[in-house]
Amino acid sequence: MADFSLCLICQKEKSEQLVHNPSSHETLLKFVEEWAKYGDLRCFDLWSKLKSVSINELTERKASWHRSCYQEIVHTELLKRAKERYERHLEGPNEAKRKVKEPSQLTRSQTSPYDKNVCFFLKLSTSLDATDAHAIDIKYHKNCWLKNVTNVIKKASASDKCSSDLVSEAAARIEFLAMTETVLREGKILTMSDLQSTFEEVNKSLTLRLSREMPQQLAVGLAVHQLTRSKELVNMLHGFGMAVEYNRLMRVEAQIEATVLKRMEENGGVYLPPDIIKGRHVFFAVDNVDFAEDTYDGQHTLHGTAMAIYQRKDPQDEKQELR
Repeated sequence: MADFSLCLICQKEKSEQLVHNPSSHETLLKFVEEWAKYGDLRCFDLWSKLKSVSINELTERKASWHRSCYQEIVHTELLKRAKERYERHLEGPNEAKRKVKEPSQLTRSQTSPYDKNVCFFLKLSTSLDATDAHAIDIKYHKNCWLKNVTNVIKKASASDKCSSDLVSEAAARIEFLAMTETVLREGKILTMSDLQSTFEEVNKSLTLRLSREMPQQLAVGLAVHQLTRSKELVNMLHGFGMAVEYNRLMRVEAQIEATVLKRMEENGGVYLPPDIIKGRHVFFAVDNVDFAEDTYDGQHTLHGTAMAIYQRKDPQDEKQELR
């Protein structure tokens, strides 16, 4: 903290008389901050002490200074030269020898020469312009590249990979537990090796799925397995892209079975579709279905009965989403 009984700027006792002028406190703080920004060591130390001090506090403590010290700090021309020296220093070692002027039009010959021996990252670390960059060959320290590029990319990819792995593992565990619960309810006995292999297959199917699953592939797999109960045939069709794999089929069948049993338990042993509301009148529309009945040989015809079940909509019913 600065000693307010001494000169606020030099903090020394001199024969020169101290001046107290509250109207100049704001100007002094502004110039001290500018000098510190451009690398003046004296003002840098002073600004570190005054940056947390308000103008009202300076007035209350009757901050004063030597007139010569104040004039040196608020000298606009000296501050401008310090700014130019600082900017030339940022441009490179050779630029400090050149005079900075304000040309009417900037040409390539007037730009700062590029020094390949200066580290790219260290040079930009003190740059005032956030858009400053070199679109040419650059050199850099190995540690700077490791810190600013390699480690940053590794951290980002590691975090993304970690989050995706957690999501896949959670989904695999949920599906694995549902399958295991369904099998145990049927009274089957599973060994630890069976559980391990099943979990690995579920996890693999969730993390390495490279193509979309079409409804037709699932329907073909269910139909073929219902007719043949053949694992090899289902996997062969899956290899041709015509059906889902056998393990996926088993999981779907287990989920369908569990859903049907749950609906039957909720409705007293009778299965009702999810859209049927219990306690409301149900209407049935029945009609014959005849296809290609006027054929010479009677082949490729279809005779059947179609029945539609529906209920009247209530104004308070929520609209069902199509799935």
